[in-house]
Amino acid sequence: MRHTRRAPASCKATRPARDTASADTNLLRELHWSPTALGIVMGAGGAGGILGALVWQPLERRWGPGPVMLGALSLNPLAQIPLVLVGPGLGGQIAVGIGMVIQTGAAVCHGGLQRAVRQELAPDELQGRAQATGAWLAFSLRPFAALAAGGLGTWLGLHLTLTLITVALVIPFLVLWNSPVRDMRTVAPAALTVTEEPANP
Repeated sequence: MRHTRRAPASCKATRPARDTASADTNLLRELHWSPTALGIVMGAGGAGGILGALVWQPLERRWGPGPVMLGALSLNPLAQIPLVLVGPGLGGQIAVGIGMVIQTGAAVCHGGLQRAVRQELAPDELQGRAQATGAWLAFSLRPFAALAAGGLGTWLGLHLTLTLITVALVIPFLVLWNSPVRDMRTVAPAALTVTEEPANP
């Protein structure tokens, strides 16, 4: 039994944050996953996060922060595709599990690197403001995104909503591609103000 367009919504609220409760409901009820299978697949996403945390610094040293962040963002919509296409059964569980490993790993890789870049580029007196701004942008929009995704799921159906959300995950990549970050190979320290002088060796 495959999920139909009349099924309840399961959606991503932010990059890569899927509305987990809705996704779990979809996987359990519509695709008939067992709770054990769901737990194993969700755990695979955690393993991907650990992997992303381990590799982002070596990748940054090799290719630079810009290409690594772009690469991580490009993986996000690709890793979402299995959730849109899979049906019930072991094959679908493996596909979603692999997608979650890739997606969570890419998200942690991008997140760690963008924080490091922000800390290097922002002057000391603006570190707190930069952190607060990033947190506000990341978390304050989640309720509105979840509400919009739930409305679309009710109006358009599960499959089409997931497809639209997957396509929308390309937007962060396009924004970053059209920014100076694309050509960033090294991170220069924040410039000294007129009242600061470099320390003596």
